[in-house]
Amino acid sequence: GMPKTLEDLQAHHAVNYFSSRTGRTVDWDFVVDGAITDVQMQGSVAVNDSDAYVACGVKGFGLIQAARFMVLPHLESGELVEVLPQWSPAPLAINALYLQNRHLSPKVRVFVDWVGELFSACPLLSGCRSADGECHFAGKLAPGHTLRKLVEEQNLAERVF
Repeated sequence: GMPKTLEDLQAHHAVNYFSSRTGRTVDWDFVVDGAITDVQMQGSVAVNDSDAYVACGVKGFGLIQAARFMVLPHLESGELVEVLPQWSPAPLAINALYLQNRHLSPKVRVFVDWVGELFSACPLLSGCRSADGECHFAGKLAPGHTLRKLVEEQNLAERVF
């Protein structure tokens, strides 16, 4: 059957994801009453590639806890079914890499801050969902537009000077 509580997960098998850096499997986590709760899942399959992880879930090897943007087509087609929607996973960190410099360019700082706000407001990236399932941020992309075009149109990087 389908798990109804976090405790029910112990009776289910999962596809485990392991860190290529440490070799350890990654626990599942959920935000419960504002605190992050870790859950160790049993499984007979472990992968360290996100595409393989989703493919194993689709093929029925076990439950998976993946970022929404990775599984959305499979949820929409019915290949995957969301369980425990009342508890969201903790948001994943997204890193911005840039050349090391003694003084960070104000344009780079503004861009990194803006992208961070953009991603945190997107339910497909943050793990949270808005009522309509859409990403919301100032300056919604029109069809055919790119993030670069939006930045250029709003001249966001130039506003700090």
